[in-house]
Amino acid sequence: MIGAQSCAALVAMIRAKAFHSDQRGVSTLALAVMALPILGLMGLAMDGVSVYTVQIGMRAALDSAGLAAMHAESAQRESVAEDYFSANALSLEGWVGNSMQLNIQEQEGQLSLTATAHVETAFSRLFGINTIPVQVSSAIQRGSSGRVELALVIDASTSMRGSRINSVKEGANRLIDILFGPEDYPTNVRVSVIPYTSVINIGSSRNGWADGGFADWIFWRGCVQERVNGEQGDAPPGDGKFQIAFALDGCNKTIQPLTNNKNALHGYIAQIFPGLFSSTRGDYGILWGWRSLSPRWRNDWGLQDIADYQLPGVQKIVVMLSDGANDNSHSDAQQSAACSAMKTLGVVIYTIGLELNNTQARQVMLDCASSADHFFESVDQKTLEEAFINIGDQLTTLRVVN
Repeated sequence: MIGAQSCAALVAMIRAKAFHSDQRGVSTLALAVMALPILGLMGLAMDGVSVYTVQIGMRAALDSAGLAAMHAESAQRESVAEDYFSANALSLEGWVGNSMQLNIQEQEGQLSLTATAHVETAFSRLFGINTIPVQVSSAIQRGSSGRVELALVIDASTSMRGSRINSVKEGANRLIDILFGPEDYPTNVRVSVIPYTSVINIGSSRNGWADGGFADWIFWRGCVQERVNGEQGDAPPGDGKFQIAFALDGCNKTIQPLTNNKNALHGYIAQIFPGLFSSTRGDYGILWGWRSLSPRWRNDWGLQDIADYQLPGVQKIVVMLSDGANDNSHSDAQQSAACSAMKTLGVVIYTIGLELNNTQARQVMLDCASSADHFFESVDQKTLEEAFINIGDQLTTLRVVN
């Protein structure tokens, strides 16, 4: 039999066990309560990782799509971007089907892309949040590599009237937009514009560059022809003045020296209008394009920052357009000689033949170009625009700016 003392001891043991059992229950409940926010944070972190993974994949797909699109022709860029984006982004895991959208905008040499989607959640759905919206953006911009000094030499003879000159203006403005990008006054780009016919308008204020008889000055509007004592390439006017030209109809706008003012260039190009009775002297055009880039003319143009020839990091470019043959073989010979001399000095020449039906005219433009790849034949507005865009693409580099 169990004595009274033993019974008391047994009761004490039972009570102690019960007490310890109660303590363990309270501890377990407390741990469970404390674990809830930790588990919640872990769940949210898992959903966050899913969102981040989709964002990274979408951004990579967006950058690739933008770069590919900027290498395509303007009319095809949107479809190219959509194809590249779909090929890379739609294979990502975790986003809700049919929720991914792509928006594309292009302005002044920059392509902006925005993509949106919804990512499925694993833990947040316990709180009624089934998806999380995601948006990523990218911008691809063209920029000049180093410094660019470019002369735009435009045929403004009578045959350029109407749709031809309008198409040229559009293409020239497109080239300027590519070179300048979103900047109105870039520090590394300068462009001059030289409209030419059978004469060149240097501006009546530059009468110290010209020479002629008394009667020539009476109606002079600023146009000149060849040097009085024979052609001398990029020699400044102090080495040989230019013969005054009496050409009321063919005297186009005063040439635009190098400038980094994008809006001024657009405004100048808009005011180029071919005359009713003007012919073509491509040698005048290419020679004055050369002079606008020549460091020997710094004082004459009042532009001390014109770069030296063959300076590292500097591109000197001439883009010349013509739609027909020169007036004579003398003009052909002078144009060819000027092109050869410029190329020797490191000037890169692009030529564009617009609807050239003359074999000799085509050959002169082809020979003038730095290579066959620098010569573009345009048969209509579309191919003309493509020529200007192609030139702009070759002179600039693509970079992701956002």
